[in-house]
Amino acid sequence: MKAYRLAPANAGVVDTLGYILLKNGRTDEAIKVLKKAVLLLPDNPTVHYHLALAYIKSGNPDIAKEHLVKALAKDGFPDATRARILLREGRE
Repeated sequence: MKAYRLAPANAGVVDTLGYILLKNGRTDEAIKVLKKAVLLLPDNPTVHYHLALAYIKSGNPDIAKEHLVKALAKDGFPDATRARILLREGRE
């Protein structure tokens, strides 16, 4: 939180905070923060993946799918395999 307060426009800090909020069960807050991260880094697949995870957790699989597709449209990223699995599970 301190890093976010000091650098609210730093996309890496914003994404990290959103992901931490998600992991701590603060899904609604995570979505708000991760949406900001996506605005700051619209071409970053990891940021889209993190936002997709938040939408999945909040019970919004259709919106999550949109972000998984955007993440997978970029050449490889560390969580690409997991993103493909989540996308496939959403189709079943």
